[in-house]
Amino acid sequence: MGCSNAGWSAVTSAGANTTLAGVLAGFMLNGIVVLLNGKMTGLAKVRALGLLFAAFVALGLDSYLFGLVTGDSSCNRAWTEAMLAAGLLGIGAVAIIAGFGLLVAEYVEKTDKESTEMLRTLFNFLRVGVALVVLGLLFMTSWNYLYAVLGKHVPGIAKDILWVYLGIGLVALAVLIVISLLPKDWADQLKESAGEKIPGWLAGPPDLKQKVIRAIYASLGYTVVSVLGATFFARSSPRPWDHPDTWVKVAFIATVGWVLIATLAPLFYLLVRCSPVFGDGAAGRGSKPGNDPDGVPTPTRTKQDVLAEQPWGGEGFVGTSADDNNAVTWI
Repeated sequence: MGCSNAGWSAVTSAGANTTLAGVLAGFMLNGIVVLLNGKMTGLAKVRALGLLFAAFVALGLDSYLFGLVTGDSSCNRAWTEAMLAAGLLGIGAVAIIAGFGLLVAEYVEKTDKESTEMLRTLFNFLRVGVALVVLGLLFMTSWNYLYAVLGKHVPGIAKDILWVYLGIGLVALAVLIVISLLPKDWADQLKESAGEKIPGWLAGPPDLKQKVIRAIYASLGYTVVSVLGATFFARSSPRPWDHPDTWVKVAFIATVGWVLIATLAPLFYLLVRCSPVFGDGAAGRGSKPGNDPDGVPTPTRTKQDVLAEQPWGGEGFVGTSADDNNAVTWI
């Protein structure tokens, strides 16, 4: 289907994108299975598992949406479906980075300062790079979309949405770059001072568990609405799409607004609020009594706990179980 009148066509590239989204979703499924086969020793792995699951859902449904685009007979409707699919691809890619960041942070020892600093620098670089790529690609896709479906008669409000999105994206990118280049102590002080001035409903909860929950809900909510919207468009008649009336033009502008503005919420939580704290993982905590990063008490293992873990129940066996700081001997 020749729908490349804008010079570049999201419709023409939909076949390759559906393969990309499907492959990434397959990798996420493999990662989820590996995590579930292991023992969940703390909330850190559960948080990472939640983000990987959100990425799997987004990318799996995104593969379906791109496949839907390739079979559409209406260019304007196919472009609109491709726009919704493009937003999902960006959210899925960012959720992968956030999930693996939390997962890697769980295995870093706090005493290994060199590895901690290297991983923190790497993740900051990934955050800036991924934000730049996602924001740039969505802006370019939206720009081409408007000129593909509306030609030279693009309303001023649609152009305003593009420029507002570009401004917000540049400001957010500048903030991420500044935070990434500052030393950790300065960056923490800057985040703390900025958090006091940002309204609570925008900044979100202070603890990482609630931040991850909001990121998962925002990602899944965006996914569900995008898929339902594309499905509704696919079920409509192609005639008004080929000869757009006022309501169809409103749908064009609303699609751009949804893809550009609505994506900022999950992107904000995934890239900014769910930033992992390297050095506070299970490897650094050991088994010392106290609290983990979520404030959950980690009690000392007793003799009964050790006996209960043995397949023979500990009866009639003489031996010693060595923990990091506790040695339990039983008969």
